Amino acid sequence: MFIPGLEGGLVCSSQATAHKCIHEVTNALYARAANYINFELVQAHQDARAAGFSAIAGMCQVQGVIDGMHVTLHTPGQQGAPFINIKEFHSLNVQLVCNYHLQILHMCAHFRGSVHNSCILEHLGDPQGLQGPCQNDGLVLGG
Repeated sequence: MFIPGLEGGLVCSSQATAHKCIHEVTNALYARAANYINFELVQAHQDARAAGFSAIAGMCQVQGVIDGMHVTLHTPGQQGAPFINIKEFHSLNVQLVCNYHLQILHMCAHFRGSVHNSCILEHLGDPQGLQGPCQNDGLVLGG
């Protein structure tokens, strides 16, 4: 693996070193995610989100937009069957909720590829899922 060096040159790195670097960066991002990814239930935040969507699209009470995608995985060994999605490749079914500025309000990335989107939506009200839109009068739109 080649990584750009400090002076514009290339640094050669082993796969193990690259894996360790990626692992450390991922852990650092995950540790800070809650500082940036949150669905505030304070009335002022709900009002601001609704006003933002109303201003750009004329839609009232919208708190966010939701969409999902399947993120491809390498075959996860003997327990790979639950990760096979409808298009017959291994994946995680990832869903995001964004505000009118496209800032991420919520991310759900713990469902296997075989889990249907409607099942993920049913679980969004669980304590470990998305609690925001299920506890206010706003709407979350999806396509």
